Amino acid sequence: MLLIILLIVLFLGVGGGGYYMGPGVGYYGGGVIEIILAIVIIYLFFGRGRSRI
Repeated sequence: MLLIILLIVLFLGVGGGGYYMGPGVGYYGGGVIEIILAIVIIYLFFGRGRSRI
């Protein structure tokens, strides 16, 4: 449950943002990459990927 709440907060806080360098570039260039990094950090925080790294 905590993981779902964190994902929702990160998605609302980061997903709509990004670096607006042009039409579509801000969302695909900034927001998606930050969401992926946030998910990876969450997985590392909960210890689901430590054995692979």
